[in-house]
Parts: sequence; C-alpha cells; structure tokens
Amino acid sequence: DNGDSTPDPTEPTAIFVTLRVLTDGTYTVAWKNVSTVDGHRVRGSFVFSVGEPITGAPLASEPQEQPLLQSPLEPVLRWLVLLSALAGVGGLFFDLSVARPALAGPNASAGLRRVGEQLASQTLKLLWLAMLLLLLASLAQLVVQAAVVNDVPLHQALGSPLRSMVADTDWGRLWLWRVGLLLAMAAFLGLVFTVAPRQHDHDPMVEFLHRFFRALALVVGAGMLLTLSLVSHGAATAEIRSAAVFSDYFHLLAAGFWVGGLFHLALAVPLFLKTLSSTDQRSALSALVPRFSTLAFLSVGTLLITGLYGAWAQVTILKAVATPYGWALLAKL
Repeated sequence: DNGDSTPDPTEPTAIFVTLRVLTDGTYTVAWKNVSTVDGHRVRGSFVFSVGEPITGAPLASEPQEQPLLQSPLEPVLRWLVLLSALAGVGGLFFDLSVARPALAGPNASAGLRRVGEQLASQTLKLLWLAMLLLLLASLAQLVVQAAVVNDVPLHQALGSPLRSMVADTDWGRLWLWRVGLLLAMAAFLGLVFTVAPRQHDHDPMVEFLHRFFRALALVVGAGMLLTLSLVSHGAATAEIRSAAVFSDYFHLLAAGFWVGGLFHLALAVPLFLKTLSSTDQRSALSALVPRFSTLAFLSVGTLLITGLYGAWAQVTILKAVATPYGWALLAKL
C-alpha cells in the first residue's frame, strides 16, 4: 500500500488505503490496530483477488490467534504500577480515617499518641517508597508501550516512538497526567515536613495543617487512580464507556482502601507489640481494628459489585470464560 490510510467518516471501524497498480492474482492484507484508549494491539488478515478467482487461500480467513501478552514485561509493570498506586492512596486513607482518629483522638493516652506519631512516620516512609516505585514502573511502562505500538525493540523505542506515544495517543496523554499528579502528591506530602519542627507537633494549627496536606495528597492520589481507569478495558467499551469507567474507578478505590490499608495495618501491629504495654496494646487494637474492619467490609462489598459488573461488561459470552482473561477474572473474584 501507499501508507496513506484514511478513516471512513461514516464507519468508525473502517479505513481506506490506496494501492499501487496490482497484477492479477490473490493478495493477503495483513493489518494491525492499536487502541488509542487502552493501548492494546490486535492483528488480523484477510485475502482478496484481482482479475481471477481466489486461489490458494480460503474465501474467509480464520481470525488470527492473538498473543496472550503484548510483552513479557507488560504484566509485571502493570502489577507494580497498580500495587504502588494502591499502597499510596490506601496508606493516606488509612492514616486519615483509621490510624489518626484511633490513636490521636481526644481520649487517647499519651502512650497511644506517641505510638501514633511513630506509626505516622513509618506510614510516610512507606508512602515515599510506593511513590518512587510508581514513578519508576510508570517510566518503564511507557518505554514498553512505545515498543509494542511501534513494533520495535525496547532500545529503539527511545526517541521518536516515545514522543509519538505521549503526544499522539490518549494512553500517552493520560500517562502524563498520572505522572504529573504523582509529583503533585509528593509535593503535598513534602509540605508536611516543612510545617513545623518536631517539638510543636501537638499544636492544634500544626495538627490541622498536617491533616490538610495529607488530605490534599489523598485527593490528588484519587485523581491519579482515575487516569488508570481511563485507559482500562472499561474505557475501551464504547457502548457503556461512562458506566464502565465509573465502575472500574470505584473498583480501584475500594482495592486501594482495603489492600493498601492492609500494608499499613501490618506496620502497626509489630510497633504496638514492641512499644506498648499490654493494656495500651488492647486499647490501640480495640480502637484500630473495628475501624479498619468496617472500611474493609465496605471495600470488599464494592469490589464484588464492581467486579461482577466488569465481568459482565468484558466477558460477554459464556464461552469467553474459558480464556486466560476469563479464568483470571474468576480467580480474582
């Protein structure tokens, strides 16, 4: 072909392309499509004939079997991006809605307040680690995606393929938003350290500013999760796009509040056992665990409802359950 493909304005699934002068014979058209929404690539082929009956090929080509993975690195990087994003957003929510009310409330003892500050310090360290991992995994994911879309090795994806990926696709533009929101989240968390010296931490204004900057970081982090939903399978489901994105977003939020919160709860228990008396341990756990259990119960319920909706939206026929995607979806549910 002459490399001049043009979309059909009346049919969104069709394009035109011009050809050089063809001699009589049977020709195979090999095509590749990359979704600008979720960045997934699909290949296929069909045949046509000029001047004579089609020979040497069936009248209707069988659909090509698509590769399970676009790249061996893709699932690893997607897992790291999700894990670090959920740990960041979930940790902030756990700190604001579970740990601080339980350990720094008006009825908390001096010992609980002290361990609450230690837990907050550990939580911040884990948040910084999660944000660094998210940044590195996102950069690697961009390179892999550029290589997949342009069908080139990883080292050749640097340069114009990378620039084209960011500038010319929805996936790339949303990647930029994600990284920008991640940096804003880090900036708000950084302000927590600049508010006041350590000895004034119990000043009401300082307490308010610490909570305020953490809340801003949480809001920005929640926006960052939305960029993941906007490049999900749900966003590529044109008929129900808004509902599918909405469901996917709440699915991610619920996973963050539950799974991300679990990471930070796991930090708290050894700290309690090491620094608190048995009486204060019981007080701390009786304040912390019921709050987190309520949050976990609501999150798991949301995950089930949105997960079932996602299964209905993506696995549209029963036979599709017996695919790697269908089995993975069943295992997750």
